[in-house]
Amino acid sequence: SEHMVRFGRYYALSGNEVFAGRFREGMMAMIAAAPENTYEVQVHLSFWGKVMLWDVIEESPAFSDEDRLRITNYLLQVLRSKEGFQNPSFCNLARYPEPRQNHQTLLGIALLFGARYFDRYYQLPETRDWMALVHEFYRVADDCSKPVCDCAPGWHATLENTATYALATGRMAFFEKG
Repeated sequence: SEHMVRFGRYYALSGNEVFAGRFREGMMAMIAAAPENTYEVQVHLSFWGKVMLWDVIEESPAFSDEDRLRITNYLLQVLRSKEGFQNPSFCNLARYPEPRQNHQTLLGIALLFGARYFDRYYQLPETRDWMALVHEFYRVADDCSKPVCDCAPGWHATLENTATYALATGRMAFFEKG
């Protein structure tokens, strides 16, 4: 999964179609495996990179129109699922002003980039709900930069994801208030 995201990044940086083709192969394998239907897989942990990169990579000649339709529909399906906007933990915690955890912030970034993409290109009304929930979720960072995670990988991920949200949205209180 992370290799797929790396291939997408390499394509974005180089324009080399080989990397776009590898991203395509990875997405097609993911669609066939449907890991979002197996709770233990926790697709939300790495889904944000695929959603973010799709906006950059989908016009590559490595993808046929059929590929684009399948991948776009799959991204939408996952974003609408319990690995996305219907995630009960994320939806519930967004309402409370408490420190955030890395799994939650990863899902928040996926919804942010998913909402932008599906609003920009498909004007899906539901994306406004996604974005409102994401803004509510990250609003905690306006007053508190402390994450729940005290282990190095989780701590770094939470802060990095919150910084990504701030930079992507222009809501800079996370940096300004420290």
